Amino acid sequence: MAKPFLIHVSADFPDKSGQQKTPVIARLVAAVSRDLDQQIYSLNRVTPPLASWPWPKPEVRFRDEREDLCSVLYSAPPRGIHHLRLLRALGESLAERIGAGNPPDLIIGHKLTVEGIAVARAAQLLDVPYALSIQGNTDAKILSARPDLREEFARIFHDAAVVFPFAPWALARTEAILGQRSGPTVLLPCLTEHDIVIVPEPGSELVSAFHLHNYRLKNLPRLASAVSLARQAEPPLQFTLYGGGDEPTLAQVRRHCGQAIGLGGHLPGTELFQRIHAARGFAMPSLRESFGLVFIEALMAGTPILYPRGAAVDGWFAGCSFALPVDARDTAAIAAGLLTLYRDEERLKADLAAFQAAGGLAPFGLAAVRDAFAGAIRSALPAARPSHDEIAGLRIDLN
Repeated sequence: MAKPFLIHVSADFPDKSGQQKTPVIARLVAAVSRDLDQQIYSLNRVTPPLASWPWPKPEVRFRDEREDLCSVLYSAPPRGIHHLRLLRALGESLAERIGAGNPPDLIIGHKLTVEGIAVARAAQLLDVPYALSIQGNTDAKILSARPDLREEFARIFHDAAVVFPFAPWALARTEAILGQRSGPTVLLPCLTEHDIVIVPEPGSELVSAFHLHNYRLKNLPRLASAVSLARQAEPPLQFTLYGGGDEPTLAQVRRHCGQAIGLGGHLPGTELFQRIHAARGFAMPSLRESFGLVFIEALMAGTPILYPRGAAVDGWFAGCSFALPVDARDTAAIAAGLLTLYRDEERLKADLAAFQAAGGLAPFGLAAVRDAFAGAIRSALPAARPSHDEIAGLRIDLN
């Protein structure tokens, strides 16, 4: 049986224009490589000179980086100016490029409110189905900021052959604005770097970990205040933040941390995993978080977590004592959560160990994510696809 051919369109795939992009989509592509033939179009927005606004179509440049990866540079202004028009035009350019090659069985856009616009247009022109992933942070922000585009977003959302939300809260937030989907929807957690589960052991300090240039988004000033508040009730409580950054960033981070939080520096992934395993708890009450891979990695490392309510992994662990949701804007609530992690370590880790033993973390493992994604893609395919000659002979009407 021939493998289905899937085209990914993502602004979050590492390429020569953005080596530091999140590895989430790259890991997913690698995970299903045995099940699907895949091509990635990696999007990179280029801000044009102010004097060139507006223009009929964005400039789009395709740059083949390897056989399965093409980086795409497209011109568009910041702050969502001409958002719908330019992304639809990008979709038309993608359709022309895709239509000249091997016809895909399905195209997936890895965000509803950005890539989804381009992919829906390309799929329409090529007469193939499309899928979407829902990334909570960006999608929620744009859905809230652009009520003028909600009718179009709703059409894209409901017409997708299958939708893959990263977390339950992201689906709930999207459906609250665009209406409940009747089509297939498959929750798809992000893959972690370490596909292993370690039984909890007694720890010492509380920890957090993130790249320090994100310290505002990760809510560091409020976290440091919460640690100071918690320490008033529990003086032995210690907290270490792991992560690297340049000197100007480090200076700002040190100022916010003060005496409350120690800095552990940047650690390689395996060593960081072990440090988290050795902690009493992991806390990162971010102001915005689409998923937060580090929360899953902490649970796999046997360490209870504190995370922001209504973001990150919210909805995956409802009712689980070892996963504490807090209001990220409430310093007292964060402090109370830190005290729970610190004081109730034995109970929380016993509950986490039982959850691990019962297979509670299996849905976040490589095999489960791979099978869920590949199976959903196969189920979304039409019974028969057009041939290459039929696709190549299509006249794509861009008007």
